[in-house]
Amino acid sequence: MLGYVNTNYGERSKSSVESEVSAYKRWYNVNGIMIDEMSNTQGFESYYSALNGYVKSLGMTYTLGNPGIVVPTSFMGTLDCLVIYENSGLPLISGLQRHRGHAPPNFAYISYGVPTLDTAFETASAAQVRWLYITDDGLPNPYDTLPSYFRAEVATLDNGTSTTASREPPQSGPHPSTTGEIAAH
Repeated sequence: MLGYVNTNYGERSKSSVESEVSAYKRWYNVNGIMIDEMSNTQGFESYYSALNGYVKSLGMTYTLGNPGIVVPTSFMGTLDCLVIYENSGLPLISGLQRHRGHAPPNFAYISYGVPTLDTAFETASAAQVRWLYITDDGLPNPYDTLPSYFRAEVATLDNGTSTTASREPPQSGPHPSTTGEIAAH
């Protein structure tokens, strides 16, 4: 389970973000933190590395950053995993392959507004990322319901050893996007 904080693209003070991280650990004993509104601009690497260190110093084991776009290679290793696509429609496989040489567990993508599940694409893209979420829900909040094809999405990735997100979305949370689910393969 991950807590949620946003960094306003690196503009929020580290102390404010760390305070929220601490609260998630105290209140919910989460395993890690999703860092949303992450900058993809060079020069912010140390900001995110420091947040990663802080999360780990509290005993949490995982950090997921969401710049929503491919980042410069200088960001590799700042957090455990980076969301390199968050947009309407499916990403190009070639876009997901931009970080060849880095392990798929370092990456994730989120696709919303996808009316039908293309299981062949899902399988092909899963070779490039560790985490993915595809939904037919759309803006303004594509995370407030599970996709109509959620069971098929999970089943496509399930090889008998996978872990998947809960089938039931959380009932409340500190941020609207926390009601989304990401399936792991």
